[in-house]
Amino acid sequence: MADQENSSRAQQAVCYAVYSWMFKDDAPIETIEGAFAEMVAIGDEVQGIQRASWGRNRAGSANGYTHTMIVVADDQAAVDEYNLRTSKHPMSGLVHSSEKQGVGVSYALPA
Repeated sequence: MADQENSSRAQQAVCYAVYSWMFKDDAPIETIEGAFAEMVAIGDEVQGIQRASWGRNRAGSANGYTHTMIVVADDQAAVDEYNLRTSKHPMSGLVHSSEKQGVGVSYALPA
């Protein structure tokens, strides 16, 4: 019989939010990346955010989306609070005005 000692632990649902950006040719990428780093730090201030991270999208299927941010949260409410706080970040306007196109999706995995 297989060892099942961890099977009795309560599992918790997890909500993921994934955002990708395609920026205009004249976008100040270094400044935008600094803003991403600051916005990731906001995750530490929001209850229910387990992790926030960003990186350059180097996937062969990126289709021009150069940067991606991933947020892992306990639930959609935490993602919503995180989005509200980051939208008020001083650099948020620069990020959005520099976008050629952006896309985001949230989804939850049940426990």
